[in-house]
Amino acid sequence: MKFEEVFKQVEHIKGWMPKCDCEVLYKYASKVNGTIVEIGPYMGRSSKVLCLASPKSQVHSFDSWSSDYEYKEDGVIPGKVAKGRCLKNMKGIKNWHPHHIPSVEGSRTWHDPIDLLVIDGDHHELSVRMDIAAWVPEVKVGSYVLFHDYYHASVHYVKPAVNNLQHLFSKRTNYINKEGIESMFQICKKK
Repeated sequence: MKFEEVFKQVEHIKGWMPKCDCEVLYKYASKVNGTIVEIGPYMGRSSKVLCLASPKSQVHSFDSWSSDYEYKEDGVIPGKVAKGRCLKNMKGIKNWHPHHIPSVEGSRTWHDPIDLLVIDGDHHELSVRMDIAAWVPEVKVGSYVLFHDYYHASVHYVKPAVNNLQHLFSKRTNYINKEGIESMFQICKKK
């Protein structure tokens, strides 16, 4: 399935993953035939892109959908409402596995090698560092980790967390979308 076909199936899903970032997810996921782990699916837009781009992969999405954390878009949406919308948006997607658990807690029982890791959970610096420390050891050597909102001006905690842990990675790539805007940050795990 081509990207434009995939995007037609997700563009109605609310969220902060613009089309250019969905295209980055598609680009990397379409090369994977294995295990994809996503931290922070929100309402499922990114999850659905990953699943449709890589139908032979198993996509595992971790989110606490915490009731004490409110997602803001078109007003205030409690975590349980976002979870319900995510489950509805992902209905019928057979290669998707939601995990209603904080990502770091979920990593404690995870033992499978990861072919692609997408980190887009809690954007506070400590939380990003904890996600990196918890999940990057499970990423296969030579596989990629994608960080959403690395360049986003109002989310300034992701970048220092990633930069502080650059010793874990061998290849760092700034993805520049078709509009010439830096969009998402990719790294390749060291060999």
